Amino acid sequence: MTERLGDGIEHALRVVDWTAHGADPARVVSAVRRLRLVESEQDGQDAYHEVLDAIGHNHSGWLYDAVGPAATILAAVTRTTQGWARTTALEVLIDCLAWVRPDQRFTDAAGRTRSVQAALQDAVTSLEPELRTTAAGEDTTTPLSRSAKNLLEALHEFTDDPGRRRATVPQAPSAARA
Repeated sequence: MTERLGDGIEHALRVVDWTAHGADPARVVSAVRRLRLVESEQDGQDAYHEVLDAIGHNHSGWLYDAVGPAATILAAVTRTTQGWARTTALEVLIDCLAWVRPDQRFTDAAGRTRSVQAALQDAVTSLEPELRTTAAGEDTTTPLSRSAKNLLEALHEFTDDPGRRRATVPQAPSAARA
């Protein structure tokens, strides 16, 4: 089953029109592939930055609309990986929830315009049972358990008040900063 889900990730990476959603296709594909192969904390930190730079401007917290289709793919990565790869995917989703803007839209595979915020919320909500199990595991001090707990908390804050955003909304990066 895990291998089939992994094949589904590869397929999803190929069929999404990343350019239409503001992202460089080669960067997104490379970043997600790297994320799936993370084996150490340092690899995780590097992949975390690579993924957020592929689907947004990591240093400013500005997400591209590519987060819409990426949300489902990131959720699939958490289901098909373990250890640092899974922890890193959870950390990416935490920041995406914090940075998504209510006005963001993308066109899904069926050609419908969807809210990026709703797609992200749906993807994370689909993980909730697994996140609860991981957060309450035998050792709740592991990075994976803490990340699962933090993503659950972020989801609940997000769903309790979907209008809640950071005190300062990130500004679109200028070409000079990008």
